[in-house]
Amino acid sequence: MVIFINGSFGVGKTTVARWLVQQLPHSVLFDPEPIGVVLLHLARIWPSATRANDFQDLRIWRKTSIRLLGVICRLRRVVVVPMAFSNASYLRDFLSAARRRDGETFHFCLTAPLAAVRERLGSRDVRRGPTEWQLRRSEECCEAHRRPEFAELVSTEGRSPQEVAQDILARIRACVDTVEPQRHAAR
Repeated sequence: MVIFINGSFGVGKTTVARWLVQQLPHSVLFDPEPIGVVLLHLARIWPSATRANDFQDLRIWRKTSIRLLGVICRLRRVVVVPMAFSNASYLRDFLSAARRRDGETFHFCLTAPLAAVRERLGSRDVRRGPTEWQLRRSEECCEAHRRPEFAELVSTEGRSPQEVAQDILARIRACVDTVEPQRHAAR
């Protein structure tokens, strides 16, 4: 099973994904962002590399991340992937590749009003605050996630990460009766 947790920067994707991994036996978190950061830095120093401001625009990142996801799917029963997709084409590439490997692939898009997202981003690093890039991308994500291709929407407003994760687990259980949480408390 593959569970994509999409949403804007600052909406709580990684926190919710970590909580899901704690609750689902034989699961692992796969965050393709660090791979993208490395590839983006390499693209900036590589003489013939395509210039990009976002690693998601790097074809090599998308291909590498999709291949790694396939490898991880062979090793673990459940893979949880937090990622801020706003480009519907890139999201489709990931979802179709995952569905070819595992028919039980879910996509949830966490949502919150832009003001709440910006407030959360500001609380991450109080001294520096969010970067212009983070603010721009969070606005792009919040706008894009209103479109139908980014459904199934899960609101995070006024809810704890555990409540959001429980909501996601309930939605998955409604489709698949084999998802059982581990019998320990969330950390």
